[in-house]
Parts: sequence; structure tokens; C-alpha cells
Amino acid sequence: MVSSMLSAIPEFVTRGLQIAGGFIVVVGYAMVLRMMGVKYLMPFFFLGFLAGGYLDFSLLAFGGVGVIIALIYIPAQSAVA
Repeated sequence: MVSSMLSAIPEFVTRGLQIAGGFIVVVGYAMVLRMMGVKYLMPFFFLGFLAGGYLDFSLLAFGGVGVIIALIYIPAQSAVA
């Protein structure tokens, strides 16, 4: 059933999705390079790589943890300022 649904999708749509997937990788690298220049984000940068090396999480789990940290960190920063 799934293969019949996938074969019904036109070739230009699947090719466009492949190209868009490549852009997502480039945008991710650009975000990491941009973040490396911001000093107050460096602990998150290194903790993320450390956690990625030692924990067996999926990318979805890391994204969820990142959202939770952001939801805690952003209001805490505005309360301090």
C-alpha cells in the first residue's frame, strides 16, 4: 500500500523533496557556525556535542530536549534582565 502511494507521487515532487532535504543540512551547518561566534551559547554547543557522543538519543529526542531547554532558558533570561 505504501509503495503504491509513493509511486503515485510525481517525479518532480520527489526530486524537489530531495533537494529541500539537502538544504536542511546546509542550514543546520550554517546555524552551528553562527552559534560558535556567540559566547553565551558556547556551553549549550559543547553540552550538545558531549551529550551526542555519550547518549544514545535519536535526533527527535535531542530536538525535544532542546525545545524544553529553550522554554526554560528564555523566560529565565528575560526575568534576569
